[in-house]
Amino acid sequence: MTDILNKYLTLGTVLIVILVFLLIVFFNVKNKFRIVIPYLISVILSIYIYEEVVLKPSYDFWVNLGDYSSGRYFKKKLPNLGYGPPDDGQYSSIKLINSDTVYDVTYTIKDKLRFTPSSISNSKKQVLFLGCSQTFGEGLDDNQTLPHFFGTETNESFHIKNYGFHGYGPHNVHSLVVNNILPNHILKKETIAIYNFYWYHINRTASNLSGFEPWYEVENGMLYLKGTFNDRDNNSNIYNKYIDAFRNRVIRRSNIFKRHFGKKVNDTNLKDVDLIDLDRSLLLIKDINQNFTLNDIDFIVNIDNEIYESERIKNFFIDNKIKFICVECEIEDFYENDSYKIPLDGHHSELVNRIKANILKQKLLILGFNL
Repeated sequence: MTDILNKYLTLGTVLIVILVFLLIVFFNVKNKFRIVIPYLISVILSIYIYEEVVLKPSYDFWVNLGDYSSGRYFKKKLPNLGYGPPDDGQYSSIKLINSDTVYDVTYTIKDKLRFTPSSISNSKKQVLFLGCSQTFGEGLDDNQTLPHFFGTETNESFHIKNYGFHGYGPHNVHSLVVNNILPNHILKKETIAIYNFYWYHINRTASNLSGFEPWYEVENGMLYLKGTFNDRDNNSNIYNKYIDAFRNRVIRRSNIFKRHFGKKVNDTNLKDVDLIDLDRSLLLIKDINQNFTLNDIDFIVNIDNEIYESERIKNFFIDNKIKFICVECEIEDFYENDSYKIPLDGHHSELVNRIKANILKQKLLILGFNL
């Protein structure tokens, strides 16, 4: 059912329904209101032509199918985190752009995490991968993710846990560490936690993606958990849920919105990030580091090229004794080589994950870890 909604619940379809409704009213109403209807039809028809004819060739139509957007949906509401992986099992994820299949893959969820085939559960050493869809491996099968290739690079000697999930930012990772990982952590001889921190994670600490995610604020230089984003936005009313769904599915996906109100990803970068959001993210990472340190877990932040160019962020990490590396910085053609991204999508490809795993291994060896 949801697959059908994703495909057909568009602004064009809504406008057609309105036009049909107005025509029915026109032929059935005999009062003075009938005079206004032709004008309304003209306006709606003009918007439809602009949306579906004038702008249609300019924008791609994309949709996620399979279990990723089926009735079960590929996530569930979770305490503290807001949302996370579904129940254990295998889930299909299919992405279409126009008539092209971008990817058709299977996600395996085991023990409430993305399954990593190269993980050895009885190993005395373990690595915890934290991050967003890039870490999770969106658009990739289980044996194509960065955590999996790290396992193969290290001769399958680690128990690997992939905590990455779609849309996560520092606020999700912080709550995950404090409320899920550390309370259930089984201390092993050597545990390394790696957070793949991308510049666009910073804005996520203030974005109401699911409504139930943790809401943190900085007051007088201190980090405070205030509740959830729904508490912040007073979004508990069930009607707001449907308003948000309509806005996201119909309005924001429309060609008119993309043309006149949408901001392209390429138009934003780290320089556009609000400093309040940056401070919030850095304090969250600082607290993650302190919590891991108290539990004898080595914590490393793997930053992207954009963050690596920020002296402010790097100095913060140095001042607060937070270990950081930049794997992407070692790949000279990272932004130019199209094979490093899933075509028509942008998420990291199997090839670049394989390369990054090797570089990550070398970086950890330089830091003195026994791999």
